[in-house]
Amino acid sequence: MDQVEISNASLTLIGAKQIISPDEDLAVKAMWPLARDTTLIDHTWKFAHEIKELAQLSQEPDTAAWSYMYQIPNDCLYPRRMDDESTEYEIIGGAIYTNESSRILHYTKSVENPELYPVHFVNVLAYRLASMIATRKTGSKSSNLPKLMLEIYNLELPQAIAVDQSQENISMRGSEEEDSFISARK
Repeated sequence: MDQVEISNASLTLIGAKQIISPDEDLAVKAMWPLARDTTLIDHTWKFAHEIKELAQLSQEPDTAAWSYMYQIPNDCLYPRRMDDESTEYEIIGGAIYTNESSRILHYTKSVENPELYPVHFVNVLAYRLASMIATRKTGSKSSNLPKLMLEIYNLELPQAIAVDQSQENISMRGSEEEDSFISARK
């Protein structure tokens, strides 16, 4: 699905007129990046999960509390954890400060291409966007529609997360089965 299709799903949920172009509707245009990014942050989605070795910055940390300073990757939307889950760190500006030499960061990357979104993510994104544009599109500040859309988002999110997590297990199980099948054939 593309941005227009997802936006039209949101507009349909609130009974608003559909669009042909993302630039056609100011509310959709304004709220799309926020809806997308907050939905990406709400879970460690498999399609947006990245693991990268960080580049150590050449300058010394400007605080005595930390020994190492690493550059946050440009595509990092939300840092999740360092490779060693017990590693404490702090983000200051565009850098990660830590006392550990561990350089591996798990994070949610910014995925701006909607064609890469799995259907379970698209579903919750449509409800999130609908909750953000409902007041503007219905013209009623007293409408319960934004609240209802957000409630449905919160009800749908655990199911989308379960689907996302099960996909990893299926692909892992499939590769293990394939490995044993290939080994047996040798």
